[in-house]
Amino acid sequence: MSKKRNSPISTPNYEENWKRALADYQNLQRRVEFEKQSFAKLANANLIARLLPSLDILELAASHNQDIGVQLSAKQFHNALAEEGLELIEPAADSLFDHKLHECAETVDLPGE
Repeated sequence: MSKKRNSPISTPNYEENWKRALADYQNLQRRVEFEKQSFAKLANANLIARLLPSLDILELAASHNQDIGVQLSAKQFHNALAEEGLELIEPAADSLFDHKLHECAETVDLPGE
């Protein structure tokens, strides 16, 4: 005996599940892209932190030497870092230490204090 169904197969559940799966996939794509960008930023920050001591030595050499090649190398190094978003912060002599902007290299006791 074959029975005929009186009601058509309901497809709203299939469509809803498909839309939900598509939204989940799009969210996954966004999350992966964000994580790739975050990783790249972190990798760049670590690389820059490792290169800054070399820049200090290059600047010292440029200040003690009149060789145009050393001076151009230091300038090119600065330009490359500036293109990556790194900028030099030079506080005024009378400004107070701001831990959000500055890094303490040493502390010095002032005479008379």
